[in-house]
Amino acid sequence: MRLRVNAPQVIHETIDHEVVIINLGTGTYYSLEGTGEQIWALLDKGAAIESVAEVLLSRYDADPSELATSIETFVDELRSESLVVPDERPAAPEAGPGANRPKVPFEPPRLERFTEMQHLIALDPIHEVDEGQGWPHT
Repeated sequence: MRLRVNAPQVIHETIDHEVVIINLGTGTYYSLEGTGEQIWALLDKGAAIESVAEVLLSRYDADPSELATSIETFVDELRSESLVVPDERPAAPEAGPGANRPKVPFEPPRLERFTEMQHLIALDPIHEVDEGQGWPHT
């Protein structure tokens, strides 16, 4: 199965290996911890979930079933927050294994959720301006 970022409702930026995601529809923003940044980057490039697991297994010293369960749980959480949706586009090239380097211990991905700015984000004119409606439009 392949997923894609739920754009234009969801925007994201990676800064110094930290992914910040904003769901403009709900005003909730998120940060990814652990291997979440790598999983997000692979999904954003169009990698299938199975390919994501292969890449992470090539990079991390982890039990394959524990790693697969961690990825599945993380992806389910991304889907439940409407950050990613199924992708019907033609398959992207496989992500391929990681570089040949020593494996490091696996740190499960985590999605940190923040809601304290929901009202401000929901009124943000950057994503709500329309010639016929003006600002603010909630």
